[in-house]
Amino acid sequence: MVVATLALLALAAPHPAWSANPTVFLSWHAPYGSPGATQTLVANCVDDPTVRDTLYLTFETGRNAPTLYGMAATIYFRAMLGDTLGRFWWFGGGERNPRNIRIEWARDSCTGCTKPWHASGPGSVMYDRTSGSGRLNLLYAVPADLAAPVADSTLYCFARLLFPRPRPGELSCDKPICIEWGIGEFSFELGAQDAHPGREGARYASWSSPHGEVCASYRDVTRAQPWRPREGTRR
Repeated sequence: MVVATLALLALAAPHPAWSANPTVFLSWHAPYGSPGATQTLVANCVDDPTVRDTLYLTFETGRNAPTLYGMAATIYFRAMLGDTLGRFWWFGGGERNPRNIRIEWARDSCTGCTKPWHASGPGSVMYDRTSGSGRLNLLYAVPADLAAPVADSTLYCFARLLFPRPRPGELSCDKPICIEWGIGEFSFELGAQDAHPGREGARYASWSSPHGEVCASYRDVTRAQPWRPREGTRR
C-alpha cells in the first residue's frame, strides 16, 4: 500500500514528458470502437435511481512499456456556453447530489478492452466546480512490484463512470452537457510521468445533445493545466 501511494504521489510531481503521447477516449455504453459505443447520449429522464448509464474511459499508451504504475484523469462537465451547470452534475455527495455517480476502476475484465492492471491498488476521487462547469479528478495506482507491462495499439480501460439519470421535471433533465477528458497523466516509471494534454483521440462525449453540438464551443480551446491540490495558506 505504501509503494502504491508513492506511485500516486509520483503522478503529482513534474517530470519530463515522454516523446510519444498516449491517446484517450470517452464513450457511452461500451468501450470506444466496440459495438454499441457512442459519444452522444440522449436518454429519457426517469424516477428510478437504479437506472444508470456507463461512460467508459479508455486509452492507448502509444508505446510498449514494461510497467504502468498508475494514471490520473481530469474530466470536465460543461454546460452549454453561457448556461449554468445543473445540480444533478454536482458530484459533491451529501445533500447536493445524494445519488451521485459510481466509479469502477478497470482492475476487472472489461468486454471490448484490456485491463492495464492485474492487481488492486488505491484510488482517489476529487471534485470541484464553478457555476458553469465541474471538474472530476481521478487517480489510481498499483503496488510497484505488481505493475504489468503495456503494449502499443492496445485499447485499455482506465475506469467506468456510472451515472443515474435525472428525474422527470428536474432542472438538469434535458440540459445539454459536454463531457471532456481534458488531461491524462501516465506513470510508466516510478518518479516519472507523461502529462498528456488530451488533444488526440475521441476525448469528448455529450449528454442530451443529439449531435454533440454542445461540445462545439469547447473544442480547440487552450487546455487547462493539470490540477494540483491547493497548498496551505501561508501567513
